[in-house]
Amino acid sequence: MINITRSKGDKKVMVNGIYGTKYTVFKVYEPTTLMGHHSAITHIDNEGWYGDIASRRLPAYLESLSAYSEERRKAVNSWREAQYMEAKELIFEMFPELNEVENKYINFWYGSIEVSDPEFHKNMEGIKV
Repeated sequence: MINITRSKGDKKVMVNGIYGTKYTVFKVYEPTTLMGHHSAITHIDNEGWYGDIASRRLPAYLESLSAYSEERRKAVNSWREAQYMEAKELIFEMFPELNEVENKYINFWYGSIEVSDPEFHKNMEGIKV
């Protein structure tokens, strides 16, 4: 089973294999609180709560835009895309091995990366943490 974490500053890139498959998932987390600023959180023993950076709550200036307006839709989409790019860039920085995977095996999904290459999955299982 794959369960790897690499850190940069206060960010953590967590890698997990999906049980019973050859899929490997990468996500980026940052410190938060139980009722903090993220809609997706996890707890790390002896460290506390961490939130998925792609699930940050909207800042006040975006919340203040008129609901269902085109302006808000565009602004929120742009802001979310920036979160997803931040996650993608950090994942590739922390796991340069991803650069060796053929694009057809990489799926970018709301700030996470899913790799479906069986050989990559096998190699990741061999990494000791």
